[in-house]
Parts: sequence; C-alpha cells; structure tokens
Amino acid sequence: MTMMSERVALHRAHDPGDSWTARGPRVPAAVVREVRQVLDDAAALLIWSPASAPIVDYPAASAALSEVWRLVTGALRGDPHAAERVSTSDDLFELLNRVRAVDGELRDGRTAQRERALGEVGRVLGRLSGARTVSQLNDIGVRALCDLGFDRAIVSAIRDSVWRTEAMCVRGDPEWAEEIVRVGRQNPRRLLSGLVESEAARRRSALVVSNVQSESHVHRQIAEASLARSYVTAPVLVEGRVVGLLHADCYFQRRNVDEFDRDLLATFAAGYGYALQRTMLLARMSGLRDSVGRMAGELTDAMDQDLADWPGQTGGPDGCLLDADCVEHPGPIGAPPVGPLGPADPGLSRRELDVLRLMATGQTNARIATRLVLSEGTVKTHVRNILRKLGAANRAEAVTRWLRPGATTASPRRR
Repeated sequence: MTMMSERVALHRAHDPGDSWTARGPRVPAAVVREVRQVLDDAAALLIWSPASAPIVDYPAASAALSEVWRLVTGALRGDPHAAERVSTSDDLFELLNRVRAVDGELRDGRTAQRERALGEVGRVLGRLSGARTVSQLNDIGVRALCDLGFDRAIVSAIRDSVWRTEAMCVRGDPEWAEEIVRVGRQNPRRLLSGLVESEAARRRSALVVSNVQSESHVHRQIAEASLARSYVTAPVLVEGRVVGLLHADCYFQRRNVDEFDRDLLATFAAGYGYALQRTMLLARMSGLRDSVGRMAGELTDAMDQDLADWPGQTGGPDGCLLDADCVEHPGPIGAPPVGPLGPADPGLSRRELDVLRLMATGQTNARIATRLVLSEGTVKTHVRNILRKLGAANRAEAVTRWLRPGATTASPRRR
C-alpha cells in the first residue's frame, strides 16, 4: 500500500461512516442555547415533550420554534386539548414573544451569514486574475473555494465528454487532496446519461448531491476515496460550452451541503468561467509571441548564414577579412587608385559604422554584440537604422551599398 493510500485509510479509520444530521451552516452555540431554553419553557407550560433530534442547523432550529408556535397559537384559537396544557394566558403570550424574538435572531444570523459569503465571492474571484496559465488558475481556484467556507474543492476538465480531475484543495491535508486527484485521473469518467455530473452539464446549472456513499449515479472511485456524504457541483462554461466542473463539500464541518451552498458555488463557477477564458487567451497569446520570436530568430540566423556564404566575405591572402582598414578598392581603369573602404552615407554614426564593418565580415548579431560589448537588442536597433539610412532591404544589400560602386575586393597594396 502506498503512502497516499495509507492516508486515505487513516481517514477511513477515524470516520465512523455515520450519516450527518446537519444540513447547511451550523447555528452559533449561543443561539442554540436560546432555542433550547424556549423548548424547555414550552415543555414546562404544556404537557409536551420536544423532539429529541439535535438542533445543529438553521432548518432544525426553525422547525423546533415553529412547533412551539403551532402549539401555543392552537391554544389561543380555542383548541381544548391545547388549552388544557397552558398554565395562564400571560405565560402563553410571553412564550410567543420569546419564540418570535429567537426566530428573528435565527433569520438575521442566517441572512448575515449568506451576505458575508456572497460578499466573499467577489474578493476571492479577484485572486484569479493573477493566474497566467490554466494550471495556476486551477490551483488558485480550489484554494479560493475553500476560503468561501467549503472544506474541500475540486476542479475538473471536460474534454471530448470525458471528465478528468485537475486540482483539489483539502483544508489542512494536501496529501489527501493529491490522492483523490490521482484516483480521479486514473479513473476518468465519460459524461453519460444517469451520471449526476452529466445532468449538471446538460442543464448548465449547479446541483446538490446527497447520500453520496449509497448513490449509484456518482463517480464511485472518487466517492470512496473522499468519504463524501454530500456535495455540490457546478459546470464551468466558456462561450456557452461546458469545459469543466467544480465540486465542493463540508466534510470536516460534518454537515451536508444545502441549496445556498449550491447557489454559492454556481456564482463562483460563473466568474471562474470568465477567468478561465481570459487565462486561455493569455496563454494562447504567449504561445503566439514565442512562435513569432522563434521565427524571427530563425530568419535572422538564416540571413546571417546567407551573408556568411556570400562571395567576397572570405579572407584575403593575408588572412584579412573584408574590412575598411585592410582592403583597397581600385577606381575605374585609368584612374588613380582610391583609399580604403569608407561609408557611402555620411549619416551613419560611428557605432553604426562599427556594426556595419562586422556585418560585412559575416558576423551574427550575437557575435557583434560580444565584439562591441553591447546587448543583442542594441545591435538589432543599429542594424535597423543602417538598413533605413542606406535604403537597403536586407543585410547583404546594406553591405553592398556600403562598398563604393564598382568596387571589388582587392589584395592589400604592395609597398
């Protein structure tokens, strides 16, 4: 058994495999105490025993208060059975007021929690702009989802209708995340009818998946490796096409996800799709820039090689390369000999003349840069200026125009 598999086995050993009763975020402990006090007071006033179900989430707390409200208002409406259980009308009205107050705290707390979560979506989506590759975006995305309140998050790609896991975040346990990703990659699933994720992709909407361990329409290998009880999944769309999936759950909180978790993931997935499209375009542009750069470099090398092979670029009998300091050019027949090579255009700067002389010897930009202790970019700039000033289309033509009309390479003058 590998180390990663041992990690999963460790979680299985500490996971009793029981069903979770909590659905959605847990109610703060202080509010739970207030709800229990209302239930105890109601039990004392009425011949009634509250349900034994634990109060851990907002739906359970709200249901308990609703039951107290129903019993008390029944007595007020003249229900003889309920009326017999009420001590006095003063106690009855006081209890109703307390039910209303605690229920208001529940609603306000739930609303505040949802507003905070939705407000965080914009903040965490802002992190995605720092990604320059899709791989970076996936890593940032799963961590951002965990910062929204989920314990675990997965991003997957869909190519040719095949679902393949790409990255995962598990709070405090990256080894488990790596194992689940490995399991997903070793067991890619085709999005066929009946699979929950196929339905999410078809509807182009987020879904809540419950009872994962007994559900047959899920990715069985990932379900077993993750020990998930429930999760939310949402498709990632780029230009109307489903190109990926997001998954998230609340494993360490030991609670089932609810409809708000679904809506939260759907909101994040919409922003993630735009970020993915932007990142893909950036990666494509970077690839195009690299391709153009390689093509330009290959073209320059080819021109340099052609120039090196150009007749007249070889050394003279004394090993002197074609250079203004050691080559003479005779004038027309009957005319006195002329001096050394010189620029045909006085507009060339001294440095441009240095570059041009080395160009005439067949040197590449890189070699010229080394000889003159310049950057290769600076040499390229000088070459462009030389071509422009001499009205030349390429390096070979520039060197030709630099030579005097009708000139030929001559041996050094005999003394």
